[in-house]
Parts: sequence; C-alpha cells; structure tokens
Amino acid sequence: MSRQPTGRGVTPPAQRRSKETLERILVATERLLDGRAFAEISVLEICTEADVSASSFYARFASKEVLLEVLHQRHLDTRRGHVDLVAAELGQVPLPIEDLVRLAFSDYLDRHAGDAPLLQTLRQAEIDNPALADRRRALDRYTVELVADGIMPRILGADGGTRSRVVFATRACAATIQDAIHPPFAFAKDMVLDRDATLREIVRMWLRYVFSEDPVVPEMVPPSGSGPAA
Repeated sequence: MSRQPTGRGVTPPAQRRSKETLERILVATERLLDGRAFAEISVLEICTEADVSASSFYARFASKEVLLEVLHQRHLDTRRGHVDLVAAELGQVPLPIEDLVRLAFSDYLDRHAGDAPLLQTLRQAEIDNPALADRRRALDRYTVELVADGIMPRILGADGGTRSRVVFATRACAATIQDAIHPPFAFAKDMVLDRDATLREIVRMWLRYVFSEDPVVPEMVPPSGSGPAA
C-alpha cells in the first residue's frame, strides 16, 4: 500500500472528497508519464487529465516538482511491496535453483517492461534530482539482498563466499535487465526486447558466475602477421 504523501510542500487531505481528488491527480499524472521528460508535462495538462482545477492542484502540491517526488516515492512503495511478496515466494516454492532464479528474474523483467514508459520518465528525473536516484538505488540494494536471502537457504553447502557471488550476480543481472529495457541512448529506443532470449541468457549468466570455478584463460592468439607471443 502506498504511503499518503506528506512533507514539505504537500498538503495532507483531511476529507474523503479531498483524498479522492488527490488520488485522481496522482493517477492522471501517472498516465501522462509516457517516457518524455517530466518538465514537458504541464500543470494544465495534469489538471485536464485529472478533471480538476488548478486551484485544487495547488491546494495539494506547492509545485509540480513536489508532485514528482510524491509519484516517485509512490512507485518505489509499490515496487517494495511486490518485492516482499516475490521474496517470500522464493523461500516457499519447491523448485530447483535454476527455476527459482528464472522465477525471480522473469518477474523482475516483466515488471520493468510493463512500467517502461513511467520508469523512463522517472529515470530522467533522477538525473536532475540525485535524491530521487538515491532512493531508487536503496530499493535496488534492498531487492538484491532480499532475493539473496530467499535463495541462499536452498543452496546446499552455501557459505559466505557463496552469498557474495549470489549478491554480485543478482545485482549484475538486474542491472543488465534494466539496461535492456531502459537503454541510455536515444537510438536504442527502437530496439525490440526479446524476452525469452534475454531471460535465458540472464539465468545462464547467474548460474555460471555463482557455481562455476574460476575460469581458465586460454593463451592469447597473436594478431595476424605478428610473431609468436613472448
């Protein structure tokens, strides 16, 4: 459940009708988060979408930037609640390790893909507001640790070294998924995500890192036309 927005610049609603108006503003603004920069969305556009007056908007938010902070926290609260549910499931379902990892990352991938336009807008906002980025990174760390807590008891003979590899692999794979769905370069917006192939390679990468021994690096093949390696 999302927390009621409070704090500097936010007027807490006191009556049911006021709460409903506040919720309409939040939901309407979320619909407008279509990947463009938040600065491009005007208060007038928000009020029109929510069917409220500008005075109703400013009675609840001191500025559009305050609304952005509330929306960002609302999204993080929703994600955290879902992460808690998935982590609890990982500790209960009788599946092999590979299937547990696939379950965790398939959910993570689908949630990010489903919220892609909204997340794209919020990520752009994080560039201009480091405090928002810090909040999101804190949730990312929480997610990784919680998933590790759910998987570790299922690994026979796991120790501290195993946990370090699980945490690192989970963090790296989550970052790979984020980058695949929210590419940092404009030209990549037209790329089509192959869900099944991405998920298959993510699971393979996680398993190989956690359970494989240190790789044996082969001898380097010298460039064509050069002499033998020293």
